[in-house]
Amino acid sequence: MEYQLKALISTILLLYSNFAFSEKLRTAWVHFPPFVVHDGSGNVTGHLVEKTRKILSDAKIESQHIVLPMQRLITMASNHEVDLVISHPKVLPNGFIFGKYTFQEFNLKVLSRKAFKKSFDEIAKHSHIGLIRGHFHFGFDKKIPKTNQVTVRNYETALLMMSKGRIDHMLAFHGRYQETLKKLIKEKRILDKRMTQFSTKPLINQHTTIGVRASLPNAKKVLEKLNSSFVKLYGPAKILPKTD
Repeated sequence: MEYQLKALISTILLLYSNFAFSEKLRTAWVHFPPFVVHDGSGNVTGHLVEKTRKILSDAKIESQHIVLPMQRLITMASNHEVDLVISHPKVLPNGFIFGKYTFQEFNLKVLSRKAFKKSFDEIAKHSHIGLIRGHFHFGFDKKIPKTNQVTVRNYETALLMMSKGRIDHMLAFHGRYQETLKKLIKEKRILDKRMTQFSTKPLINQHTTIGVRASLPNAKKVLEKLNSSFVKLYGPAKILPKTD
């Protein structure tokens, strides 16, 4: 009788475990263009979102995507109301287990069409700086006087303006601007290849990884599958730095 009871309990737990894993999980985001874009109609797009969707699809995990203000995300995470996040472990409260790989690196730089040695504060005071409309710049845009800010539509417009001397510098995320610059050089719309060399050290360099709610049934299994799919699709992966 005792053996049968243990077997029955094990079967129930196994069924519950499989059911919980197949449920649609809640993935929470913060509006963070160009990586996460919420258009106000409920649509969530952006480089980071598409990357995550591919990983979830490969891991065969269904997810509902919600976009929240940062403080609201922290509150809901504390109340165990979200299941998956893309974040640095230090940002969120305890209650999440995180992957060991760098999922996305946010590397914000100042680009220039000429070599320079000035600090960001000096550049901000005396130069015209291109800012991509709607992008999040970690507050560095607020250090630039309004008279020196030049809002542009996209990286292509900013790079072309910079190559023609219409702006002196621009704020850009490493990786995102490089793709556009290579395209413009290939099309011979920008001829000065040295533009790839002139940038500051990163103004900010933040690493994120995948976090899973620890109280979620099969949390470790979910994280293992997500890490495995990430390496399969985007590996080899960098290990998340311990200090960031």
